[in-house]
Amino acid sequence: MRIEASFENAISSAFYDKEITLYNYTVVTDSRGWSRKELTTSGDTVSCNVSFEDLALVQENYGLAEKIDIIVRCSEELEVGDLFDYEGKKYSVMISNKRDSHNYIIARKWLSKSTELISS
Repeated sequence: MRIEASFENAISSAFYDKEITLYNYTVVTDSRGWSRKELTTSGDTVSCNVSFEDLALVQENYGLAEKIDIIVRCSEELEVGDLFDYEGKKYSVMISNKRDSHNYIIARKWLSKSTELISS
């Protein structure tokens, strides 16, 4: 079935009523061996649908040991490890699945420091 662009735009207008801001980062290692991601905003925003419901069920269905904090549905493809901001909180993409009409993004809150030392 061929979906017209006007129909996709109507879906986006109706369902993608939230906005996330995308970030770029570089990994910086300090003199003690601790690494952190230094963020800069890419200036790009993405219209999306955001959900905080049924996170435990999604976590179980995907077999994730780590807690998830947000689910985002959007037309933009995000990669695992990408960082974004929603309402002043930063998140890191754990899973990004392409679905028929959207991308299904599972993410967790982002920590500014790594919990592992990098050996020299």
